[in-house]
Amino acid sequence: MKRFQTLSTIASLCLMAVIALLKLQAGSQERPVVPSEALRILPTSSDQVDILSLFVEPSDLVAIPSQALVYSRIAMGDERFKALPSYDRFIAETVIEREPNLVIVSPFISADTKSQIKKFGIQVLSLEARHDWSGLEDAIRSIGEAVGRSDLVAGVLAKQRVRLKKLAEKVALSPSNFDRLRVLSYTNFGTGGWGAGEGLSIDFVIKSAGLKNAAVELNREDGAFSMSFEDLIQLDPDYIILTANAEGGVTTTEQTLLANKLTAALRAVKTGSILRLPANLMSASSQEMITAAAVLHDLWLEAEKKRDQH
Repeated sequence: MKRFQTLSTIASLCLMAVIALLKLQAGSQERPVVPSEALRILPTSSDQVDILSLFVEPSDLVAIPSQALVYSRIAMGDERFKALPSYDRFIAETVIEREPNLVIVSPFISADTKSQIKKFGIQVLSLEARHDWSGLEDAIRSIGEAVGRSDLVAGVLAKQRVRLKKLAEKVALSPSNFDRLRVLSYTNFGTGGWGAGEGLSIDFVIKSAGLKNAAVELNREDGAFSMSFEDLIQLDPDYIILTANAEGGVTTTEQTLLANKLTAALRAVKTGSILRLPANLMSASSQEMITAAAVLHDLWLEAEKKRDQH
């Protein structure tokens, strides 16, 4: 009898072990351990594509958001990125079809979508909104570690700091009145104007270029905020920063400024003191913010030369 009980116990333990093994295998299929050499990454924004380019090859990405082909200078300038599949909408079905093993998401992605993706064993890296230098460094560090390139993080950060330092040295050689110039980043598609206060990447770009962001004088909330024509008249900035028309024509924002009597009287509009940044630099939130600041500084220098010639 005791022998039978012993055999029964052993059988039960074996059965439990088999069940546990099956559960473990099922779990491993849901949450696979992905080797770093087999990365299949799906970014969800242009700036993520920029930062990923610092650590991985384009072939490590399964797809890129279609906006990256407009707002990522790095993707636009590299045929390997252009050859990748692209997607317009970030939904769970789109992600799962691509079979990535790492998805990088921004704070704007819903918790429900992230939860659905994780159920398929896909690793999800959630990044915080970043619009200043410390936020950018955190993003670079997080992405570098997530793709298994922790060994490169320190060097990548050092290189970007050198770029920023060289820009600061160049700005320091600018005319003495340069740091007193007030500039305003402005957008108006015909339904109302928007300015950019502190906490946005363009604010970092303006300050890194050695200029003052006039928008902060309105003491509005951080980030983007609506601006009336009266606000523009009150600020009357030395320069206005607009998104350049990719085809070289006049943008809706510039047409609006020229057509309205109030805004046409602004100093920057009357004197043609308009600084036009390409769209992929105007919206840069990656290491390309440094590029944007350098281009903005050069645009100002060129504008000043033209002014002196007249």
